[in-house]
Amino acid sequence: MLKFSLSVFRNAIDANSYRRGTAYFEQGSVKALHSEETQYGILLHALVGGSTPFPYEQEIALLVMNDRVIDIEGECS
Repeated sequence: MLKFSLSVFRNAIDANSYRRGTAYFEQGSVKALHSEETQYGILLHALVGGSTPFPYEQEIALLVMNDRVIDIEGECS
């Protein structure tokens, strides 16, 4: 199974999305970040401060096959 690393994530998304996410992180908007391996790949959970007074949850699933990310799905709440 592919282990989560920043380089795995960087290679799986486009450069603009990576820059935007990095900016959120560097500005302190990412309040918590957790990754876990599942039978299908890697699941990321984050608590992110947005434009409202309360942070929102972000979940990103990376589907992995043959040690490559083949699909990414995300959901905010």
